[in-house]
Amino acid sequence: MPYHGAPIQAAYGQGPILTMLKIVTLLVLLAFAWWRFRRYLWHRRLRREGVEIPEQKGPRAVTLLAGVMLAVYGGYMLWHLFGTVSSGS
Repeated sequence: MPYHGAPIQAAYGQGPILTMLKIVTLLVLLAFAWWRFRRYLWHRRLRREGVEIPEQKGPRAVTLLAGVMLAVYGGYMLWHLFGTVSSGS
């Protein structure tokens, strides 16, 4: 018997919040890539001019970005889980 159920988004529980989260994630990743590209060009220009580039101290930017993304998606998953459990679905 063929499946005539709910649309794909409803079947997987993807609503407007998850769609917004995906768009925001894409924008953040594009902004991060742009920032890294500009920083690379800036460092290349400084090396060409003979200026010493100071070594970065502390956590790297990609580590911070990964931590924030894990926290946001983990928070969404917990919110979705507890919303599903409390509604009885």
